[in-house]
Amino acid sequence: MLGWSGKVVITVPGLGRLYGEANPGNRKAGLRRAIVERFLRIAAVRAEVTFETAADRDVWIERRLIRPEQATTTQGTGVDLDRFLPGRRDNGEQLNVLFAGRLLRSKGIDVYLRAAAIMRDTAIQRRIAGFIETDPDAVSAESLKSHPEIQFLGQVADMDRLLRETDIVVLPSRYREGVPRILIEAAANGCIPVTTRFPGSAILIEQGKTGYFLDGDSDEEIAQELAARIRELSGDPARRASIGRAAAEKVRRDGFGNADVANAFLAIYRRAVGKV
Repeated sequence: MLGWSGKVVITVPGLGRLYGEANPGNRKAGLRRAIVERFLRIAAVRAEVTFETAADRDVWIERRLIRPEQATTTQGTGVDLDRFLPGRRDNGEQLNVLFAGRLLRSKGIDVYLRAAAIMRDTAIQRRIAGFIETDPDAVSAESLKSHPEIQFLGQVADMDRLLRETDIVVLPSRYREGVPRILIEAAANGCIPVTTRFPGSAILIEQGKTGYFLDGDSDEEIAQELAARIRELSGDPARRASIGRAAAEKVRRDGFGNADVANAFLAIYRRAVGKV
């Protein structure tokens, strides 16, 4: 949230657990949401509000948290397209698969671990990168370090280098995400994003063209589907290259870069200043 001269800009990166699919019908979650929404209506009454997806914007409008004229959508938070560049991947016979992000069950890390156990293929390198946090939903570092099916890298600073070594990036999230930065970075780098279907992934992925959705109805189904998709792609380097090129082109064509998002925010600030 940014403010000046009595004007406020609120950024909404996603709806997260507050509007997660597990919440409808849950009385505690409903009460928590009602309390938060009451404060949001007060905080946002004179604000300009940005969203990463139109779907999240529409939830706020439908729930009367803001008026339509207060809202602007961007394509995520932007990535450095001069840093995340597509390039030739030559990992020999080995396929490199990566989960990167917050190490939370709600992000689907447990589903990825299950898929890794299903695959058990020495020609597929299964990696996890991310930092451990004190969230009760987090998976412990000890369990990841000792897991026999994956290589735990911990927190990685040079993600562009890691993505150059990666073929497929997975995010089997249960979270009401915005547009996850890791999926944009992966696509910009020519990796293939494979993820569950939510508003933020839907604006980035065209099924079978710039990535893949996981549409199973249960965790086990999603894990089985993920394992099957990785195996399928492992035997088809030409398709991997084609999808990687298309993903990198989409990110550049459809406004996911830093400059595109910065221009959207500049327009918001100019409009807000003009109303002072």
